[in-house]
Amino acid sequence: SENRLSVNELLAELRSQGVTDISEVSYAILEQNGTLSIVKKSDSAPAHTLVIDGEVLRAPLTRLGYNDAWLNKQLKGASLELKEVFLMTVTDEGKLNFIKKERDV
Repeated sequence: SENRLSVNELLAELRSQGVTDISEVSYAILEQNGTLSIVKKSDSAPAHTLVIDGEVLRAPLTRLGYNDAWLNKQLKGASLELKEVFLMTVTDEGKLNFIKKERDV
C-alpha cells in the first residue's frame, strides 16, 4: 500500500520535530512504521540522490559527471546489487551513502 502525507500533515510532522522552516530539510523519509525521519541540511554535507528503491536517477548521475560503469563499481565495492539499494547518495566531495532495502518479513 502507498503511504502518502498531505502537505499539511508533512508540515505538522516537521513542526512536531522542531523544524519550522522546510528549507532546512535536506530530505525526509516516511518509515515503514509511519514515523518521519528527517535529515536537516545543517546535519550533513549536501547529498545528491542517485538511486531510489533500486532505480537509478539518470539526471543527477549525468549532471554530476558519473556513468553506469562508475555506479556499478561503487555498488560492487559496497558488495551490493542495484536491486538491494533503497537509497544511494553522494556528496559533492564524493562521499557515498547506501541504505539497503529492508527484507520483506
